[in-house]
Amino acid sequence: MLVVTMDKGIAAVSVRKFTLFDASASSAPLSSLDRLEALCRQSNMFAWANQEITVAAPPALMYITITNACNHKCKVCAWKDTMRRGRNESGEKQMGLMSYEMFQRCVDMIPDGVARVYLQKTGESTLNPDLPRMMKYIKTQRPEIEVAMHTNGTRLDDPEIVESILNYLDFFSISFFGIDRETYNTAHGKKDYDLVLGNASRFYESYKKSFRKPRVFFDYVGQQTNQAFSDEEVFQFFRERFPDFSVGIHYTYNFQGFGEEGHLNIFEKLPREQFPVCVLPWMSFTILWDGKVDYCFVEPQELYYLGDVNHSTIAEIWNSPPYQEFRRLFIEKRFDEMKAKEIHCGTCSWLFSQKLNSAGTLTLSANQFAPELDGESPHKTLIDVCASGEDHLLSGYLHYLRGELGEAFKDFYMASQISPVDGIKKKGEEWFEQVKNVFAQKKNIESWENCLQEEGESLHRLHVTRYSHAESDKELEKKKRAAV
Repeated sequence: MLVVTMDKGIAAVSVRKFTLFDASASSAPLSSLDRLEALCRQSNMFAWANQEITVAAPPALMYITITNACNHKCKVCAWKDTMRRGRNESGEKQMGLMSYEMFQRCVDMIPDGVARVYLQKTGESTLNPDLPRMMKYIKTQRPEIEVAMHTNGTRLDDPEIVESILNYLDFFSISFFGIDRETYNTAHGKKDYDLVLGNASRFYESYKKSFRKPRVFFDYVGQQTNQAFSDEEVFQFFRERFPDFSVGIHYTYNFQGFGEEGHLNIFEKLPREQFPVCVLPWMSFTILWDGKVDYCFVEPQELYYLGDVNHSTIAEIWNSPPYQEFRRLFIEKRFDEMKAKEIHCGTCSWLFSQKLNSAGTLTLSANQFAPELDGESPHKTLIDVCASGEDHLLSGYLHYLRGELGEAFKDFYMASQISPVDGIKKKGEEWFEQVKNVFAQKKNIESWENCLQEEGESLHRLHVTRYSHAESDKELEKKKRAAV
């Protein structure tokens, strides 16, 4: 049987200007099945898989760019050459710091259901003098949101920044692209090896003394400059010095063709109609330092905008005509037209990242809408051999919302086969097809793999990160798996 505990009286979930579904027109509360089906139907994943240009759910992921300036000139970063050129009469790069008032405005309009907010895009966030109070403001105003940030570590000698990171961030990463002085200084374009290693060491000591401990990673980008070192040598370097921190090694992103490395021939060889449809337009939202809304957090130029939070709310912009047109262009694979608008998705190596374009990415915010998905809550599901069609249908909805599509596929199939109730059987059949819609987005995966293999690359390696997890992170992952 299926054992499930739910709050039967929950008939609607409203998200600041977003209504996922509304039962107010009905005198009877929604059943568990109806409620979960509505959440599935109005999810980011459903909209993406069904190629809808409006998204009922809010973005699951947000980037708030508190500055686009940086004090490093990393070899693999396009920032130093392409950032916002040609937008004023002199052709100078437009860089700046987000004001504290602008940041407050952004935070105050974040829709409920956003799972994670990064206080960055392309830039060094610690250069903004208001960073400590920005971290405090977002975490105290929206404690349910996972707040994250990335830094090059050059300003981790500031006690106020360190204290705020430990008190208010949930996830924190430090760039470190070389495990000896010469390699690091070349990769980062700045002779800061000793400065950053010293800052990281002092931060580590503060971390060990702190009661509250965010998850901390060293971010190591494999590139031509550091290719002499094996992954195991890199892991060993950090394990010896920072055993409580994790390490992630990933490979070079091509910055939509504007970077020095990471370029792929697949963009010229593969027919455009076989390109993937990226998940990001259906689940992410990026605000630049001056309030303009960028089309993606991975693009370096900042030349094409979908709105401006100085004049509109996040909710208004999310399904505005520019955002809808952006999604439509992607669905129709009109990459040349996108390029003419300064949208360079058609040359973005993340387009072929299977880690990014996954059900797991699309379902980041699921737990915020359906409390029974929270592993720490008392809401549990258990299927055994005596489960009914209704049990399987309910379990299928839960798996769909989690992004566990293989399990959802089996549950919906079982509901369609064993239930004597026509309504349950038809729902099982319908949602079996809906899961197939998600799978169908990967129908060209063999063509992608063949093209990449011809140039000595693979989907497995492309943007797949190798991790060396700290013991604390390993325990956290164990608890999450056990809860599920």
